[in-house]
Amino acid sequence: RCHQLVQRVRTRRRAAHGEDIRACALPAQGLSCKNIRKSCRRVKCYAESILEPPGLCIRRPACEVAALALFLFTADAGWSAIWPLCETFPDFGITVLHKAAGHERRSLEVADKLSDEQLGTLLDWLLKHLPPSDDPNYDGPHSPGPDDDFRRWRDALLGRLKNRATVAACEALRQLRDAHPEVPWLRDVLLQAQQLRRRASWLPPNPRDVLSLLRDHAHRLIASGSQLLDLIIESIATYQTELHGTTPAVPNLWNDLPDEKHRPKNENHLSDDIARYIRHRLTDQAVVVNREVEIRRRQSAAGQPGQETDIHVTAIAQAAGANAADALTAIVEVKGCWNAEVRTAMKAQLVDRYLAENQCRHGLYVVGWFLCDAWDDEDGRKTSTPWQGMEEAKRELTTQADALRTSEGAGLDVRSSVLDCRLR
Repeated sequence: RCHQLVQRVRTRRRAAHGEDIRACALPAQGLSCKNIRKSCRRVKCYAESILEPPGLCIRRPACEVAALALFLFTADAGWSAIWPLCETFPDFGITVLHKAAGHERRSLEVADKLSDEQLGTLLDWLLKHLPPSDDPNYDGPHSPGPDDDFRRWRDALLGRLKNRATVAACEALRQLRDAHPEVPWLRDVLLQAQQLRRRASWLPPNPRDVLSLLRDHAHRLIASGSQLLDLIIESIATYQTELHGTTPAVPNLWNDLPDEKHRPKNENHLSDDIARYIRHRLTDQAVVVNREVEIRRRQSAAGQPGQETDIHVTAIAQAAGANAADALTAIVEVKGCWNAEVRTAMKAQLVDRYLAENQCRHGLYVVGWFLCDAWDDEDGRKTSTPWQGMEEAKRELTTQADALRTSEGAGLDVRSSVLDCRLR
């Protein structure tokens, strides 16, 4: 075969000097030669040249042979040369990949040659042109054929992507889940991949951290976004206690007017006060012993209303060699009870915008409850509060958060909190 290939190369050179271009077509029976396996540059370039336009139109069998050889035997699976043709000519791609699936061992090795994004792109194409809904159901004994090999290969590639346990692999699976709602079990595959990623990125506590926990029961080890959210909610509860403590801090959230009238300060002020308290508790008091906690509030809205009040809490592993999977993030969105979107912003703003844009799955929706007799009646915001009482607001927001966790899935953890900011 190598000898035949060299002869074809010579024929192609002669064709370039005026001989019939059809003479350089490869035989249709295959191009699985040692030169391709050893990434022989001359042979690889020749195979790629066959796939150049308008090669597919005038020598289809040779193109299929060259594409199959590049896909199975080159270090990069010939991705840059083959994939544009598969997307432009799906029938060509189905023919080549169908034949590749028949090479059981080598077809699975292709997954190791592709990046997470490339493998996700290949799977997206396969799910479109080889939908699982069309998979046959066999009753009784059955002898597998080439079509069965093709479908098993598709599923095996999906398993390879899941088992990579990387952030990019999880993102590729998330995109597959969103792009193919007709395949409901992709959601389970994504959840399994996320579990594998968490296991792979788990950092065991060192002895010093364990001793720190024994010395102070207020210290916490944070290993997941939900645990970080638990700690933020615990901090919010402590903040609530200080608002109405022996020396109450709640007057700092109000503007004093003449004649003993009061009006709430704006949402940004409440958000800043909450961010300062969380920063003091989680960093200055070193409540988190195994991570470096960063708290920041977005300062500019970039033309989008309401984005200046969200708080980002990020806990980064202190261990050497920590990667992106070791950074845990939760987003806190703060609203005043008078906000016109206070009943809808948990989904429309926190979940669909902030969490989606930051690829974060953990959020806390905080509403400051200011409605009380001390609030100046001439303040138009007072009549904008949609609930009659604080308990009613708590029930409705809790129900919303529970519904979002159920409907959104994929590890989404959204919770709500109503802060009592009333003057007493």
